[in-house]
Amino acid sequence: MPTDKDIADKLEDFGYGTVGEDIFYSYMPAEPVDCISVIQTGGLKPAPWERLEYPGIQIIIRNEDPDTAREIADGILADIGGIGHFTINDTIYHYIEPTSSPNDVGMDEQNRKIFTISFIVTKDMEG
Repeated sequence: MPTDKDIADKLEDFGYGTVGEDIFYSYMPAEPVDCISVIQTGGLKPAPWERLEYPGIQIIIRNEDPDTAREIADGILADIGGIGHFTINDTIYHYIEPTSSPNDVGMDEQNRKIFTISFIVTKDMEG
């Protein structure tokens, strides 16, 4: 599975919502108003001799209430930042390293608060 899908599933496991309803991966839909999206970013170069990949992910939190958006962002950072040695969808994850604190990026065009958090993931290569 792609890393963004796996991390979305992990957020569901932590109780942040349901993938496909209010947790999404690879895009952020216009609705629902309050949602989370996991986007895979460039990351670091893989280490094929060790069979490891280092994809980047950005988690975007959108919520109508600014305080709730911040609480969710802080919770996600606490829950997945620094965890390691687990399996999601048959892929072994060694570590999720935060590369930023929750970042307040302001409001969207419909006055919904947005926070982002970035991570570098260490995982086994697929295939």
